[in-house]
Amino acid sequence: LNERSARLPLHFEANQGQTDPRVTFLTRGGRHVFFLTPTEAVLVVAIPKEPAKDALHPVRGQPARPDRAALRMVFAGANPTPRVVGLQKLPGTVNAFIGNDPTRWRTQVPAYARVRYEDLYPGIDLIFYGNQGHLEYDFVVRPGADPNRIVLGFQGAHRLAVNDQGDLVLHTAAGEIRQRKPVIYQAIDGVRTEIPGGYVLTAA
Repeated sequence: LNERSARLPLHFEANQGQTDPRVTFLTRGGRHVFFLTPTEAVLVVAIPKEPAKDALHPVRGQPARPDRAALRMVFAGANPTPRVVGLQKLPGTVNAFIGNDPTRWRTQVPAYARVRYEDLYPGIDLIFYGNQGHLEYDFVVRPGADPNRIVLGFQGAHRLAVNDQGDLVLHTAAGEIRQRKPVIYQAIDGVRTEIPGGYVLTAA
């Protein structure tokens, strides 16, 4: 995930009750929150409010403009219960004080540089991490595993397109969210050999 998610802090906090129990890890920053669950990754973006064109004469019955947009990346056909673990534990911890109820406060929450989904597809792991200010992810395909099993479904975008550079562009209520063209390679005897490939849009 690029562009809109680029401002996210590059650490993942374990969910210990500070958000929906379906979430295993999350990261926050600016107008963004990124949630990881066993079956999907969800990016929630706050939409800046626009000043009313005529504050003295509002239009009655006009639907309120949403203040947030959510983009869900679903792991289609994947293992619904992969083992999701934090990697590279970071120094320090995260404290979350939610509202005025101390029972909802969470302290000393561990944070990690990476999150791995083990065997999300047979023989295939998924790893989320930060790279030069951007949030990225890799699929690690072990020998003998079928990379064609990897299918991603997107919800919350009104249009998807692959541009001339091979990037996947998702048009959402919060603007464009862009995923760079995937870099695919195989390590043979310690030598990295690139393999051609890219995004392919299919019907739902």
